[in-house]
Amino acid sequence: MFDTQQLFDFRNKPLYQRLSEEYEIDIFLDFDGDTYAHFINNHLTIRIDQKEWNAHTLTHELLHAALRIEGFRFQSDLKVVLNEKNLSIENQDEYLEYISNWFDHRLMLPRYLKMGYNKKSFLRDSTLNKFALSDAFNLFLNQFLLNERYFKIIVAKYFSTISDPFRNRYVLQRFILNRRHPDLYTLLNQVDLCLTLLIKKGFETEEYDNCLQGTLKIFQWIKSNSIQ
Repeated sequence: MFDTQQLFDFRNKPLYQRLSEEYEIDIFLDFDGDTYAHFINNHLTIRIDQKEWNAHTLTHELLHAALRIEGFRFQSDLKVVLNEKNLSIENQDEYLEYISNWFDHRLMLPRYLKMGYNKKSFLRDSTLNKFALSDAFNLFLNQFLLNERYFKIIVAKYFSTISDPFRNRYVLQRFILNRRHPDLYTLLNQVDLCLTLLIKKGFETEEYDNCLQGTLKIFQWIKSNSIQ
């Protein structure tokens, strides 16, 4: 049987108690393979797949919620910045949600580890290679399909690697990306540095705006360099 008490241990109870002061929290078992946290005003709904019904999965979703309370709302804030510049990308909402989720993970991982959890349990696919070396070589060989979709895939690959608990396994892939598109790589690396500084300084700093503006520059670069 599935009991919500199976989701708690001495490491995540303080976090849950802190969040329950800000959110009305509902936790549901999901039989469709989905695990996620959904926010509506001060109501937090967490759905956890039956195969992931454990403390480290709940902790992961609670950390997503903690970022919102602390002011990290990158997806909505970035959308405002893009609108101010009259800039839009294909499938924008879905893509921004995808990228923002990786940004969340970049910020969450140090907290997760500090709480005493193992990095292997941080993501359900922690052991999955997010950027295969063969994909990196294909980028280097690609001379023709330099369209918006191509560059969006590169950006997504990069941010998935810096958010990976085992990010050091992608050193060669990032080297290849740097050789193939050095200007884009510089912009991506700058955002990674901003996220690192956010971990140290918090979100109520100029670094948060630097991250937003840095990500804006990435999308501006994509628009300027895409072949339609």
